[in-house]
Amino acid sequence: MVTVLGLDDPSLALLDHIFIDTSVLLRVRSHSSQQPGATSAAVRFLNRIQARCLAGTLLAVVSTIALEECYYKLISRRLETDPVFNPQRATCATQRHILVSRVTWHDLYKSQPRCVQQCAGDVSAFARWVQGIPLYVLEPSDLRVSSQVPALEERMRFFIDSAQILPKDAYLIAEAERIGIFNIATLDSDFARLDTRFTVYTTP
Repeated sequence: MVTVLGLDDPSLALLDHIFIDTSVLLRVRSHSSQQPGATSAAVRFLNRIQARCLAGTLLAVVSTIALEECYYKLISRRLETDPVFNPQRATCATQRHILVSRVTWHDLYKSQPRCVQQCAGDVSAFARWVQGIPLYVLEPSDLRVSSQVPALEERMRFFIDSAQILPKDAYLIAEAERIGIFNIATLDSDFARLDTRFTVYTTP
């Protein structure tokens, strides 16, 4: 069984390398009122991570794929909820001959793609926050290619099967495995189904 540790347990020593999942980053930056306990735990955990990273005693890694998901969520939520886009929603509704209340964020984007430009500041602010922790952003060039190493796609399929995990999460795990980091911070309970090589920092 995987080793599962409390994300919010200050008595637990942090290891020298840790892989940060999308869920932790989004929980801290979304300012969601849902599951406040998980939000507080994620905030305190990242504060501990930041202190160690700035001291140079810990390497915290985030995948470019994880950041893509964060940016996607930031943009879609902004387009879905921000009243500043109400005029564009009305235009979209007229074009599609539907009620304004039926306009989805994706409808809005397809009809008025320039709306994304108004979200670019949110994306840049998120990137600056990640850099300020600082997290190391994993690039494709970091994932060495060798005939001696199984392909990431192959390992993704392995984790889909062995841990019953969805493809994007399975790919992130394959990346962590490829660079030799088996400590993962996440709010996703699915990661608790990983094998014994992994240590998962999470919440109940």
